[in-house]
Amino acid sequence: MAKAPDCKGRIVEVRWLAPDVLELDVEMVEPAELHFEAGQWVSIPFGPKTVRPYTIASPPSERRIFRLCADVTPGGIGSRFLRGLKPGDELAFYSPLGNLTLIRGSSAEVVLVAEEIGIVPFRSILLGEAERGFPRRMRLYYAAPRRELLIYHEEFEELARRHSGFGYAPILEEADPGWAGGPDDLLKVLARELPDLGGREALICGGGEMVKACRELFMGRGMERRAIRYEKFW
Repeated sequence: MAKAPDCKGRIVEVRWLAPDVLELDVEMVEPAELHFEAGQWVSIPFGPKTVRPYTIASPPSERRIFRLCADVTPGGIGSRFLRGLKPGDELAFYSPLGNLTLIRGSSAEVVLVAEEIGIVPFRSILLGEAERGFPRRMRLYYAAPRRELLIYHEEFEELARRHSGFGYAPILEEADPGWAGGPDDLLKVLARELPDLGGREALICGGGEMVKACRELFMGRGMERRAIRYEKFW
């Protein structure tokens, strides 16, 4: 028999960030606080053999009420469940897990690469680092097909304005008359802007093809394999 969920929460707010991107604020019930590392996820069970991971979008300092964000486009059991949640509903889940976290004890500059919903763990990481004044330099490359899918875009722009240690490069892959610079390709941008990556670290999150190509590019430009952490969302 599968182990029962060890955490319980209550939905306090539900928001739609895009037509198929849902954000949930969850207040802890048991235990009283949720302790996690920025970049981790919780797992929600949907039966004895079906468990789905959902990434935490809030910084680790927010322990009483934390935030989840998910793309519910797939339409499976998890998507249907999340779409049906409303304030007051209870939520049972397993304690946070995941290795898409900053390497402890390092002061190296970090390159973050996100594709669409793969941005969620980086919001947690960046807000946590902003609370500390960005002791490590970081630059985020964030790509999506259309402007509406660049969730948290304004928030990252504001972080870049306030913190000299953080740089932000949003990339639209399709033409948009209101977008300065026109459409571009994520891998081409990375190749243009990052000729030498020796001594740096990277976090990568998105589709499997992008993650593979990005890792190959980075290692080919001097980044050590062990300096790259990644997570494939699809």
